[in-house]
Formats: sequence, structure tokens, C-alpha cells
Amino acid sequence: MSSDAADAGQWRISDAIARLHAYLDRLPDDADLPAALLEAAQLMIRHGEYGEATRLTERSNELALRRGDEAGALVAEGTLGQLLRRGGDLRRALLVARTGFDRATRLGLDHERSTFMIDVSLALHLLGDLPGSLDAARSAERIADEGGDPSGGLHAAGRIGVALRAMGRIDDAHRTTLDGIRRARELGDHREEFAFQTDLAQCLLLLDRPAEALEAYRAAVVLAFDHNERDSAVRVAETIGDEPLSQAQPPILWLGTVAAASVAMQGGELRSRAAQAAVRAAAVATATDSPTGVASGLVNLRKIVPRVGDGSPRSLLDLALEAIMSWYMGADLRGIRDSIADLDRDLGTEPLLTDLLTGPRPAGAETFDGTPHDPTDAVRDTGSE
Repeated sequence: MSSDAADAGQWRISDAIARLHAYLDRLPDDADLPAALLEAAQLMIRHGEYGEATRLTERSNELALRRGDEAGALVAEGTLGQLLRRGGDLRRALLVARTGFDRATRLGLDHERSTFMIDVSLALHLLGDLPGSLDAARSAERIADEGGDPSGGLHAAGRIGVALRAMGRIDDAHRTTLDGIRRARELGDHREEFAFQTDLAQCLLLLDRPAEALEAYRAAVVLAFDHNERDSAVRVAETIGDEPLSQAQPPILWLGTVAAASVAMQGGELRSRAAQAAVRAAAVATATDSPTGVASGLVNLRKIVPRVGDGSPRSLLDLALEAIMSWYMGADLRGIRDSIADLDRDLGTEPLLTDLLTGPRPAGAETFDGTPHDPTDAVRDTGSE
């Protein structure tokens, strides 16, 4: 059975389970429903049905408690807390996290105790209690350290850094984050290292060090490439578009980093999203960078992009970037207009690339239709939705 067919079948199963809410009380007590309901909830989450996932998880928790299955209730509470936070029910999420912590304490599960205390920290942060959030994160780290759980301690350290940053203690957050990167590398935990690199970029922006922040983002993207975390790479690329990195020197590195995410994608929605991010970055770079900087950025891009085999979208992005560079240099692109339109279609960016290369550019250059460019025109944000 193909993965698509299997997923469709699982979706039908989860939908059927979701319709059983009114009949659950009639089912035998020995039915293994709590675990089945949690599996259905996970499928609902995958399909974006968070409200239904919450209801299924709540029911799983209720049934586990009715059967005296504290371990099953604990698992359900972990998922339920996340769903409640996502839905904005923060006070209930805090209550569930504290309940889970107490249950994990009774069961003697140190890793789960640390995890639930991190959930307490998250809920308090979102409720605006930053000192309480920091205290909870430090408690989580202490519990993990005392229980010999370095991974749990590292995760808690990340929470500490975020809380410190939110409280305006940027230097402390910066030190915590650098230490977290070191610990993550020692443990070989690339997911935590990725998270700490993005945290580092945030700290550096607040310290008014945008060029270093951009380098931290670049390191995060490369790390995601190395471990085939494509969605993470695109997420960072999109995040860069929201940061004040146009002040970095040279800002063309912004284009290089985001385009690097693009060429690493191999089809589907991720490649389309990443390519759109690259084109948006190019549009912003037009306002701040020189043709020499663009050429330098393309050289840097070759260093950033991982080696890939034939058939990847790298060749498509290479062509697109070369067209962008030619456009910066004032070349007449009318002769390759159709080719650029084809690139838009192949990259899933239609009509962003075409729009960019028909928009404002250096004074004296010509657009596709041959009309002179007016240097007073503002650069359009071709990536706006």
C-alpha cells in the first residue's frame, strides 16, 4: 500500500473514532481505548484538526484515570497541555502541566517531571509571569541534572535562555545560549543545537549585532541541511524575512542564506515556500546592495549550499540567481523573459520571479518592456501575500 493510501486509511479510522464520543461509556472497561484515542489525536494534529485532537486527548485522559492507569493519563496530559497552549487556553494548560508534574513525581519519573516543569514554564511565560517562568525552567534543569538526564537539562537550558531574553537580561541570555550550543555539540543533539543557534540570532539582534545574527541563522540553516531537516531550514529562511537584517553588512548574505534553503528543497510545498522566501529576500536586497555585493553573495552561496546530485532544484535556482545578478548589472532581460516565466513555474514561485525582474532596479537599466527605470520608484515587496 502506498504511503498516501495508508495515510488516507488512517484518516478514515481516526474520523470513525472521533464519531464514537457519545458511545465510549458503553464500551468494555478492558478496551485499550486511551492509547487508540491518543493515536487518533496525533492523526488529527497531522491534519490540522486541533480542536478534535484536544477532545480526543481529553477523553483518553478521562478513560485512563477511570481505569486507574496513571501512566496512560500522564502521556495524555503531556499532549493535552501542548494542545491547550496552542488553543490559547493558558490557565488550563498550566493546571494540566502542574497535574502532570505531580503525577510524574508520584511515579518517580524524573525525565517526565522535568518535561512537565518546562511546560509549566511555557504556560507562565505566555501568561506574562516571566519571573515565574524563569524559576520553573531552572527547576526543570535542576531536576534533569539530579536525575542524570543531560538531554532534559539541555532542553530546560533553552527555556532559561528564552525567559532571560524576554526579561531583558540579554547578556545573561547570550551566555546561556552559547553554553547551550557547546553542550548540544557535546551530546551530538543537532535538534537542540539548531534551536540554540536560532536563539543566539535573536540575542545578537537585541545586542545590535545583525551581521553576527545573520551568521547564526546561516549556521542554523546549514545544520538543518546536514540532518535533512528541510522544514526547519525553510522555517529559518522565512524567519529571516521578519528580522531587521537589512542593516547587516553585506545584506546580500541574506539572499544567499535564504536561497540556500531553496536549493536544498526537492519538490513539493517546502521547495515552493523556500523559493518564494529567496525571491522576497532578493527584492529587499535590491534596495540596499550593490552589483558587486550581489556577485559576492552568489560566490558565498556556493559555499553555503550543500553538494547535491543531479535532478535537484539547484540548477533551477542557479539560473534564477544568475538572472537576478544580470538584472542588478542592468542587463536587457527581454530575450529570456519566457525562460524566467518557466523558472517561476518550475520553482512554484509564479509570478514572483517575473515580477521582481520587471520591477525597479538600478538607475538607467531597462525593464522587459524597454521603458527606462525611474530611480525614485520604491522597491516592491513581491513576497507579500
